[in-house]
Amino acid sequence: MIGKTTLWRHPGHLVWILAAYVPLLGRMMVPFTGDQKTYIAIAMEMRERGEWLQPLLFGEPNYLKPPFQYWMTLLSWKVFGFNVFATFLPGVLALVGTAWLLNEIASLLGERRWYVNSGLWFAATLGGMTYALSAQMDIYVCLFYAGAWWAGLKFLAEPEDDERRVAWLYAAFAIAGLSSLLKSPLYAAFWVVGYLIYILTSGEWLLLKNRHLYFAWLGGIAIGLLWFIALFVRDGNTFWDQYILHEQFQKGANGGTLGDLWIPLLHMTFPFTLLLFTALRSAWMGRRTAGILRFALAWSIPPALFFSVFPYRTGLYLFILVPALSILVDWSCFRANRTRTFTWLARATGFAMAFGLAAAGFALYRFELVPAWLFLAFVFTGVAAAFVLWFGYVRVFTITALAAVLFFRIASTEVAKIDHGPLVDLVGEPAPYTAAMLDENRDIWHEIGMLSISLGSPMRRLFGYDDVVEHLQRNGVLILSDEQTDKYRITLDHAFAEKGEHLDWRTWKRFKRRSRLPIREILLAGRGSVPETSFTREFSIVRLAGTDAR
Repeated sequence: MIGKTTLWRHPGHLVWILAAYVPLLGRMMVPFTGDQKTYIAIAMEMRERGEWLQPLLFGEPNYLKPPFQYWMTLLSWKVFGFNVFATFLPGVLALVGTAWLLNEIASLLGERRWYVNSGLWFAATLGGMTYALSAQMDIYVCLFYAGAWWAGLKFLAEPEDDERRVAWLYAAFAIAGLSSLLKSPLYAAFWVVGYLIYILTSGEWLLLKNRHLYFAWLGGIAIGLLWFIALFVRDGNTFWDQYILHEQFQKGANGGTLGDLWIPLLHMTFPFTLLLFTALRSAWMGRRTAGILRFALAWSIPPALFFSVFPYRTGLYLFILVPALSILVDWSCFRANRTRTFTWLARATGFAMAFGLAAAGFALYRFELVPAWLFLAFVFTGVAAAFVLWFGYVRVFTITALAAVLFFRIASTEVAKIDHGPLVDLVGEPAPYTAAMLDENRDIWHEIGMLSISLGSPMRRLFGYDDVVEHLQRNGVLILSDEQTDKYRITLDHAFAEKGEHLDWRTWKRFKRRSRLPIREILLAGRGSVPETSFTREFSIVRLAGTDAR
């Protein structure tokens, strides 16, 4: 049992992360990113076909990304069942694993202090919350990147004559090689370049003469290329066209600027964004950095430099920098917390938290998306954050930041309950593949995967009118959008009436996506001051009258 004193220290303080992320994990959340819809759908189709090597979508190979994310989702479904909890649990575990590794790395960097909270800082960030609760690859990129750095630093920390040195070196390159299965072999190359930078700037020149360094490097390459070679042998032409040519070399430019790349990093590091500036200032001035700045630069330079010159720029690319910045800020809280700059930036952070949480809670409450108690919880957490930072209690602040994460998650489930709750009530718990959605355009962003896990049963994707008729004749349940309802309702009613059958149509009101809302009017006069059509769309739940999909 973890005693009270160890809850402030590594690894006992990881309990705070679990307390912020695990409760209500089995409830449907509002998607924090759009990509996870595609990845869940791919994993669901692999599950249906019993396929583990080759990602599938629309019944065809899909090489949008390597399969590691899909493997984790499939394994979790295998153990915990096909549901929301199993879908998002791997990401939370990856966050906790990354936090543990960051604490270990901070300890290996020569910092003599009685507490290390780097992992708490990372888990409390907006970026950490976003990608830990999204069934996609970015949180695993941080996990494997940190894992490779941890093993590499363990190798450098061992005595010269210790045989474990070589084992740690091989482990580091093996972990880096496995990271190729997350998004691209590019991330393995980032780690290798960063590690070489750290070796050279640390004075470890003799290591370049060690044959094990090159053997470990070759071993990492072999591990990282196994899946790619297997797919090239199995489906060479499609794999070459989709993954190699399109995803790697023909990505093209998206018109993004350096601001589009770097400004989101400031958002992803919140709430320690302001503290980051005093951390960089203190490290640059040489306040007993003990290799912290050298490590942070070695971690960050390869991805930061590459994505800055890469023509396709999007903010999530620099999420990989957040773990290293968490270590830097945690060091700053211990070494520079008595400086005037740190004190006032910390207080400004507290006021920003108080204002931001109060504004977010008020907006959600006025939109009638969350109950009053949750609005008050946002306000209380913000005030607590401002209070503890005013008096310099930065470790306590990380706990209040994690409390804010928990309340944001609760708010997300409240919003999703309004959106998905009526669907669950109307459809119930259907048998596998008895519920279906129409996807005539074969849209990879279609939300069939998200709705499937909310129902706890995989849904079928239909591609045309004939598929719809056949599915309904088999006593299936069909979900149609408002546009699809207008297009097919009269035709379907007529077709089944000719057979002496009757269709049961139920309305499912759900939130509109990507619509401009009259925010000012709602904040001043409440949600009732604007038409309901500004918020919702009316989907249809269709089945043969008198049938049950269970």
